[in-house]
Amino acid sequence: MSERPLGVTVLAILGLLVTIGQFVTALALLGLLPFGDGGERSAGDVLGAAFFLLIGALNLWILRGVWTLRPDARESVVVATVINGALALLAMLTPATFWEALPALAINVAFFVYFRSAGVRRVFGAA
Repeated sequence: MSERPLGVTVLAILGLLVTIGQFVTALALLGLLPFGDGGERSAGDVLGAAFFLLIGALNLWILRGVWTLRPDARESVVVATVINGALALLAMLTPATFWEALPALAINVAFFVYFRSAGVRRVFGAA
C-alpha cells in the first residue's frame, strides 16, 4: 500500500466536514436539533432529509475508501464530486442558501481536480 499523500489526507478531512454538514442539514429538516423553529414538517422536508442522509452515508463509504487508498475509491470520488457539485449549484440558486452552499461547491471542485491528477491516479493504482 502506498503512503497517503498530504493532499488526500486534507481533502478527506474536508470531505468529512461536508458530510457532517449533510447530516446536520438532514437533522434540521427533520426538526431534531435543539435549536430551530419547531414547526410542522412537510413531506418535502422529510424527503430532503432522507436524501441528505443517503448522500451523507454514501460519502462516508467513499471517504473510508479514500482514507485506505482503495483503487476503486478514486473513481467513486470523481463521480460523487460531480453529483455533490451539481447539488451545491442547485442549492445556490436560492439567495438564502448561496453562502451556505459555496463551501461545499469549492470543496467538491477541489476534490474533482485533485483526484483527476496523474499523481493521485498513481497512488490509487490507476493508469
